[in-house]
Amino acid sequence: MSNRLDRANSELQKCLTEIIQHKMNDPRLDKVISITEVDVSKDFRYCKVKISVLDPKDIEGVTKVLQKSEGFIKRELKEMVDMPFMPKFNFVVDKKSLEILIFLRRLTTMNSADVKKIITSAKKAAIFGHTSPDMDCYGSLFAAKYLCEKLGVEAHIFGINTEHSFMDQIFDYKAIESDFSPESFDLVILVDCNKISRIDEVFAEKVKTCNNILVLDHHSLQSKEENVQYFVDENICSASMLIGNIIRELKIPLNDTVAAYMFTGVVGDTGRFCHTNTDSSVFEFASYLLKYNVDIQTIYDHIYRSKSMGQIKIQKFMLNHFKVVKDHYCYVVISLKDLNRLGGYTEDVKMFFDDLRDVKDFYMAFFCYEVEKGKYLVSCRSRAGHDVCVIATKFGGGGHKCASGFTLYGNKGAIKKQIRKICEEIEE
Repeated sequence: MSNRLDRANSELQKCLTEIIQHKMNDPRLDKVISITEVDVSKDFRYCKVKISVLDPKDIEGVTKVLQKSEGFIKRELKEMVDMPFMPKFNFVVDKKSLEILIFLRRLTTMNSADVKKIITSAKKAAIFGHTSPDMDCYGSLFAAKYLCEKLGVEAHIFGINTEHSFMDQIFDYKAIESDFSPESFDLVILVDCNKISRIDEVFAEKVKTCNNILVLDHHSLQSKEENVQYFVDENICSASMLIGNIIRELKIPLNDTVAAYMFTGVVGDTGRFCHTNTDSSVFEFASYLLKYNVDIQTIYDHIYRSKSMGQIKIQKFMLNHFKVVKDHYCYVVISLKDLNRLGGYTEDVKMFFDDLRDVKDFYMAFFCYEVEKGKYLVSCRSRAGHDVCVIATKFGGGGHKCASGFTLYGNKGAIKKQIRKICEEIEE
């Protein structure tokens, strides 16, 4: 496809989204999730527009409304795009996104009672989160352990023991184990991730041998693995809240410690209640947690107001060494050698993932940091309307549209070239 057609498709997709979401008042169009693809013919006379909808039963009504409104849409487009003439539009449902929606609907038919049944059928559960865990991952790990124990099932959290973390004053890292023997457990629970490949490599192959795996997650699910049962709801802000809702629905009382863990998880994944995943249900859940003895001041102090000199030096390094690509994309690469010289630790870099994304003109930011020789974790952040999860998925990672991650391998110079190429190839 030519660059001219690429630009036309991209511009039409943005403008059609604006028109449908903000300039058409038909309530049936509230069922449209997004425009997933625009394909203009080479002579610019025809244009196929693929849409995704909330429910399969809405397809006919939505496409009819859009087709009947073609004249209005064309008039609006003339004011927004510079084209010699408007193509004839054909609005169709995106079959791939519909298949995914149907798949997800089937997966999320599981309810809290089903989760209870799966857990109580086991005697001993092993719980894992994703590699390089964040606040929500830790919050959901401890929430899942609490849920299991309250249901009478012995539970153990497994992960790579982390030292010198800015979260170590909140979460009980001593409860995290590293020696996992799959034959000792009859249930594995994955939290805050829905792919076995997203947990630490040292555990992944062992977990694959298990035949009873439960996923409790809020990330978009693209594929299903064998021997895995899924409780996935991507409309919930965090895995901590998802598990917290299960605990509430099963009428299991909380204690102050677990309430604080889950509150920290929600704070982390909503960006202190500022991200677009924050809605009234999030505040209601936070209010429920605050009925327990949750010390908000202490949590905020440990996370946001207790920077070490090493952490300040890391932030300075990031601001001095980030690179900009095509005006709107940036990246920074920091090696273990850099961290040692600065007097910081790999966990310290997590404090600054959002800083570059918050620069006014940046759409996406990529923070690459070395966790072991030749292995770099890439934390991706973006503004609303720019999907970094698509990029992360291409490299075996995952996450959300505005916050995702993946792994790259090589020396520092090679990583710089790889991440720059990724930025250069982003379609605007």
